[in-house]
Amino acid sequence: MRDLGEIATVALSRHADRSAATTVTVLDKLEARDLVTRRRSAVDRRIVHTALTEKSAQVFAAAPPLFNKAFRKGFAELTAAEQEKIVQAFEAAADLIDPEQVALHTDDDMAEIR
Repeated sequence: MRDLGEIATVALSRHADRSAATTVTVLDKLEARDLVTRRRSAVDRRIVHTALTEKSAQVFAAAPPLFNKAFRKGFAELTAAEQEKIVQAFEAAADLIDPEQVALHTDDDMAEIR
């Protein structure tokens, strides 16, 4: 969402390749933590726009990079076909994870996994 700006829920759902119900569930949790705001469109009340809050910007700013420098350098050196295979593998692994179960885990939850 950080790169998308304010976005309609249906567009976010499509972008994330998740059902509308899953997207709304995740957004409910994010909104409860003051990480997103939602507002109905003035033109069409069926459309709900979502935007990140200042608090979420601070969370992003404090977060470490997803992949370390060595990974990013090595990945950049792969051929396009090799990169695509890795991306497909990550996507397949992500599809195995129920986003409702992993969305918004606390640091304590993540420590248990490690």
